[in-house]
Amino acid sequence: MQVVCSIFAITELSSSFSQVIAGSSAQLTAILFLSTILFVARSQLVTNHMLNQLQDRQNF
Repeated sequence: MQVVCSIFAITELSSSFSQVIAGSSAQLTAILFLSTILFVARSQLVTNHMLNQLQDRQNF
């Protein structure tokens, strides 16, 4: 009976650990996704700014 209880406790622990790991990996994925979107948006803004500067120089 003690062996069954310890096995059950170990499986409960491992399942809770896997839930914690899955939750943190989901958070990490969301953070990576958002930072990628922000980086792409920022680089687009920088590119548009440089293109506008080039067009301003050509207009003069």
